[in-house]
Amino acid sequence: MLQEISESCNIKIDRRPTLTINNEGEQEKVPDKISLYNSENQKYLSTISKKSSENLRTYEEFATMLNEGIGDTLGEGQVEDRLWGDAMFSRIVQFPEHKFTFGVKKGNEDTFNLTLWAWTSYSLKWAERFIFGAICVRCLNGMYNSKWSIKGMSKKNWTSKANLKSSDITKAVEAFSKYPEMLEPMCRSKIDGEQVEKLFKVTLAYRKGSFDSKSFSEKDMKELASLWTKYEKRYGSNLYSAYQTATDWATHSDRKGVKKKEEKENQKNLMNTIRKRSVEVSNMLKSTAWSSHLVA
Repeated sequence: MLQEISESCNIKIDRRPTLTINNEGEQEKVPDKISLYNSENQKYLSTISKKSSENLRTYEEFATMLNEGIGDTLGEGQVEDRLWGDAMFSRIVQFPEHKFTFGVKKGNEDTFNLTLWAWTSYSLKWAERFIFGAICVRCLNGMYNSKWSIKGMSKKNWTSKANLKSSDITKAVEAFSKYPEMLEPMCRSKIDGEQVEKLFKVTLAYRKGSFDSKSFSEKDMKELASLWTKYEKRYGSNLYSAYQTATDWATHSDRKGVKKKEEKENQKNLMNTIRKRSVEVSNMLKSTAWSSHLVA
């Protein structure tokens, strides 16, 4: 059974009519709109439709649904709840009882835990979503795969509340057990620094419709190059090092030099970056550019 939600995420909401000033200077209600406020500090959170408001689950209710769906089937989970901005939430749960050890060579193995990633919000920024994946315990690099995705509620009106079912857990555990089969060919697949650079330029760092002559992000390439140096030294010149580079890049955003006044906004955007980059890593692993280096 998972733990209760963290205090920072235990935000109760007040639902109030959305008000505006008409042409006569009089205050009136906006039809079919509800404004959400933090009931403790009265801070405005978002404006959504009346139907969305009626169907909206609080974060506590969302986490309870996940707890009930998992029960004791996956063992005790290690839970990290986070509040992003004022009204966006994430819950990442590692299940150490479901793990495997994998390494390029003996004595340099990594442990991977089955992990649940979950998100929701009190706005239209994030729809409810929960999806299983894997996290490398040593460096906390992780990714989730679209094959393991569980359909969440629509951002438009949250009309169909999704629930975590035993069949979802079975599917996740089966997929996780096959994860080493995906990693093993990576270790046998040799790739040098120049080839890795070309790979990342057409996948992770690729930027369609760039205004300058380059079709890739120099900032992303600089970050990826630094990570590749670290993992090539640890695992050698192979696709497994490229995979660890990519998942590190996805899971940990480079935020050096952020000004304090920008900290809150950057914190709010950090999980958006993780979500976006994880999808890009998943797409890279399905690309021709990746498979052209992969040996059987």
